Amino acid sequence: MKASSPATFFWNPQTTPAPVTTAIRTLAHRFGRRLSETPSARAAEIRFELQPVGKGMNCAAEYDDAARVWTIKASATVPAIRTLGLVVSGAIKPSAPFAEHTPFNALSLMFDCSRNAVPKVAYFSEYLNSLALLGFNTILLYTEDIYKVEGEPYFGAMRGAFSAEEIRALDDHAHALGIELAASVQTLGHMEQLSRWPRFQPVLDNPFTLLANEEQTYKLLDKMIGTWRRNVRSRRIHINMDEARAAGKGQYLKKFGEKPQLDILLDHLARVVEICRRHDFTPMMASDLIFTFSSPKHRHYDPDCTISPDIARRIPEGTGLVYWDYYHTEASHYQGMIRKHLELTPHVTASGGIWSWYRFWYDHGYTTGTLFPMIRAAVAEEVPEFLATIWGDDGAYCDYDSALTGLAWCAAYAFSRPGDTPSEAVVEKQIDGLFGSGVYRPNIALANLSYMNFPMALFDDPIMLMYLGTQLVAPENPAEERAPGFTFHSLLKGLQKARRALEKAPAKSYAGDFTLARSLTAAIETKMRLAERMIEAWQGAPARRPAAFGRLIPLAEEYLKHLKAFERAFRNMWHRHNKPFGLESTQIRLAGQRERTEELIRRMRAFADKEPGSGFPELDDLLEIREGVDMTFPSYRRIAYSNVNS
Repeated sequence: MKASSPATFFWNPQTTPAPVTTAIRTLAHRFGRRLSETPSARAAEIRFELQPVGKGMNCAAEYDDAARVWTIKASATVPAIRTLGLVVSGAIKPSAPFAEHTPFNALSLMFDCSRNAVPKVAYFSEYLNSLALLGFNTILLYTEDIYKVEGEPYFGAMRGAFSAEEIRALDDHAHALGIELAASVQTLGHMEQLSRWPRFQPVLDNPFTLLANEEQTYKLLDKMIGTWRRNVRSRRIHINMDEARAAGKGQYLKKFGEKPQLDILLDHLARVVEICRRHDFTPMMASDLIFTFSSPKHRHYDPDCTISPDIARRIPEGTGLVYWDYYHTEASHYQGMIRKHLELTPHVTASGGIWSWYRFWYDHGYTTGTLFPMIRAAVAEEVPEFLATIWGDDGAYCDYDSALTGLAWCAAYAFSRPGDTPSEAVVEKQIDGLFGSGVYRPNIALANLSYMNFPMALFDDPIMLMYLGTQLVAPENPAEERAPGFTFHSLLKGLQKARRALEKAPAKSYAGDFTLARSLTAAIETKMRLAERMIEAWQGAPARRPAAFGRLIPLAEEYLKHLKAFERAFRNMWHRHNKPFGLESTQIRLAGQRERTEELIRRMRAFADKEPGSGFPELDDLLEIREGVDMTFPSYRRIAYSNVNS
C-alpha cells in the first residue's frame, strides 16, 4: 500500500534530546494541533537523533510506514527543527527518504536595528522562531548606537536603544532555539548618529567616522564591546569597519597628519581586536576597505586587486573576514572574490542581501539576481559561514516579515547540492504550512514587483511629479539585469495583477502584513493612474484643461483615501513590530504626501472653477525636461520637493 502522510504528529519529550525538546516547546504555538506530546491512534510519531558532524550541517528524515514513525536525524538542534517544520508542513513526503546538507557551520542573518526600526523583544522573539524553522542557526544584531552603554547616556539617546535586560531576553530566547545571538557593532564608520551630540566630537574624525589613534575613542570602544560581553553568550563579534572611505581625512588629518588610509585602517584594527580579545571575543570584520584601499583604482572589490603579503600579515590572526557583496549577478565573480579572501584566512564569511532597503516589501527580483548566485559560489567554495543581511536604509519602512519568504529561499539554496535549484513547491508548502495558510503566492506576487520604485512612487510630489511624471514624458527605462524591468506601464500592469493576488491573502500571517500590502498597492496604482491622466489633461488644448482637471477630482480623492488607509496600516505594523522611535521619519513623509494631495485637490477645484491665477505651471516645467532628472538612484529628497528644505 502506498504510504500517505498522517494528518497529525506526536513526539515524546522523554526520548527526545533535551535541546530539541526545549526548542519544540518554544515553538509549540507555530505547530498548533498538528504536533502534540500526547500519542493518538491517528498520529504518526516523530523521533529525533542528534549526530554531530565535523563540518557543516546535516539533516535527514525517513518514514517507516509500518510503524508510522518519522525519524529525524540532524547534526544540531536548528537543522532538526528545520526538518521537523518540513515534515509537519507537508513539504516533504513520506514516500522517499529526505536528506539535506550545507557546508556552512553557520547559516546566519544580520538584522539591521540601526536605521530607525528597533524591534520589540516580543516581535523579534517571534522572528527568531521563524528563523529556526527555516534553518538559520546564527543571528547578528546590527547595532550602531542602538544599545545602552553604561556611563554614556547620549549613546543611543532618542533612538530606542536596547537595554541590557532586552539583549539578555533575546539571547535567552535564541539559546532556547539553538540559535547563537551575536553582536554586530560599528567600530569605525557608520557612526553619524553620534555627531548630533557635542559629547562625542572628540572621538569623531568626521561626522560619519570614529577618530582612529585617539585614546578617548578606544575607551569608548572598550565600553561598547564590554556591554555585549556582559549580555550575550556568544564569544563572536562582528566589528564591521565597512565603508569608512573618509577615514583619516578630517580631524585625524589635523591632529596626526597625512597617513595612508590602509595604514590607518590596519593600525586601528589592531587596537580594536586587542579590545575584543580582552573581552574574550573573536572578531570578524567587513573586508571591503582592505580591498578598496589596496586597489590602484580605489575600487570596492576590484577583481584585479591583489593583497600584498605584508598587508595580509597585519590582519590579526584569527580575525574573520566578511566578504559582503549585494550587487553582482555572476557566481563566477563571487567565487573569484571568495578565493581572494581564502588566500588571506580560512575564517571567511560570504554575505549577500535579502533586498529590503529602500522598499516597503521584500524584493524577490533583486534577491534572486544577486543573493542566489552568491550562495551558489559560497557552497561551491565551502566557506564556513554564509551571512544573509536585511538592511533598512532610508528609514527601515519595509515590513521585515515579508522578507521571510526570501530567507526561506536563502536557506533552501544553502541546503541544496551544488548546481541544484530548490523546488518552489517545497518552499511554498513550507511557508504556507508554518507562516500562514495561502500566504506564499500573494507575497511573491508583490515581491516580484517590489523594486525601489514603490516608495519613490508614493513619496513623489503629487503636483510636481518629478518621478512618475518624468517616467511618462521621458523614454522609458530599459529592463534591469537584477530585477524585473521597470517601466511606468509595466509596473502599473504588475500592480493591478498583484492587487488581485493580494485579495486572497489572509489578514494575519508571519510572512507579511497583507492589510499593509493591499493598501500600499491600492495607493500607488491609483496615484499612477492619476499622474498619467493629469499629464494627458495638461497636454490637451488649454481651453479644455479646467474641465479635464475637474473630472480628475474624484480620482485624486480616491488616491487620498487609499493613502490614508496606508498610513493607518503602516502605523499599525510599526507599533506591532518596533519601538516607537523612528516612526516619525516615515510618518512625516506620509503626512507631507497627504497634505500635498489635499493641496492638489484644492488647486484642481480652483482650476475647474477658472479662478484667476489657477493652473499647474509645474506641469509646464515637467514637459520641458523630457529627458528627466537623474533617477539612477532615486531618493526622497530628490522627488518629494525641488526647492530648499533645510
